Amino acid sequence: VPIIIQAESSGNPYASDGKSFGLMGISECVYEDWVRFQKDEMGKQPHQIPPFNKIKYEKAWNIEVGNWYLCQIQNWLPEEYKNSRPHIIAAWNWGIGNLRKNNWQIPKNFKNHKNFIYRKIFRGEL
Repeated sequence: VPIIIQAESSGNPYASDGKSFGLMGISECVYEDWVRFQKDEMGKQPHQIPPFNKIKYEKAWNIEVGNWYLCQIQNWLPEEYKNSRPHIIAAWNWGIGNLRKNNWQIPKNFKNHKNFIYRKIFRGEL
C-alpha cells in the first residue's frame, strides 16, 4: 500500500489525474465495484454508502477501498501470480481485464513505465 500511495499520489490526498483520485488513485469504476461488494457481501443499504464525489479525497476511505481492491486483484490472479508484485501492480495500473486478455503477461514496455516507482517494480528492483 505505501508503494502505491507513493506512486499514485506522492502522499497527496487531493491528487487527481481526472480519472483517479486521492492517495491511492481510486477510480469511479473501482468505487462502483466496492459499492457492489458493500451491498452484496456486507449487506449495506444504499443510504449507508456515501457518494464517490463526497469521499474520493478522504484518506481513510481511499486506503480502505485501495486495500479492498488489492485483495480482489490477488483473488482474481492465477495462483502462480498471486504473490507477484509486478502482476499485482500491472493489474492495479493497467486493469485485471487487460492483463487477463494478454494471457497474464506484463507488456515489455511496462519496464519503461512513466512512473519511476512502477518502473522499478516492473524491472524487479522493488
